Amino acid sequence: MATRIELDLVVRRVEGVLVRVLGATVRRGFEPVAVVSAPGREPGTFDLALTVESTRSAEVLSRHLANLYDVHRVEVRR
Repeated sequence: MATRIELDLVVRRVEGVLVRVLGATVRRGFEPVAVVSAPGREPGTFDLALTVESTRSAEVLSRHLANLYDVHRVEVRR
């Protein structure tokens, strides 16, 4: 059974960053359910709240997203 996972990300405000984040999410076997963005606290960034469903571990996705160039921080909400 799929588990719902919520992640908070801080990403640079650059062209294509959302496409890269969602593409990496889907390629890793996670189904995006919701994406909410807001201006970031730091200049040139924005905050993403990403909700996904999967049978895979949240840490797998967290590690992969953290390795993306324009991703500053990834936290899994517990």
